[in-house]
Amino acid sequence: MKRLTYTLEATDEIIYGKNNSNDPIQFDREVLQALEFLSSGIVSGQTTGIGGYRQWILPRLPYSVIYHESDDEVRIIAFAHHKRKPGYWKRRLKP
Repeated sequence: MKRLTYTLEATDEIIYGKNNSNDPIQFDREVLQALEFLSSGIVSGQTTGIGGYRQWILPRLPYSVIYHESDDEVRIIAFAHHKRKPGYWKRRLKP
């Protein structure tokens, strides 16, 4: 399993999403399952077209996890709601 790390903004987005969910328990399940998949290294999301950053679309929630993967770490950049402006999270990327 790879270590998961988060930007402060991604952490805030997860908390906000859960607090505004109609079913916080199901929200937690979906998010945890996605993060387990990503940390396992078994699955990989589609590329974003920006230097190694990837996107994993959550199947039952209107969110995508934007992340960067290395040999031992998955860095969560954003927990992007699909109704937000596309690509708003790009300002968080390292040049």
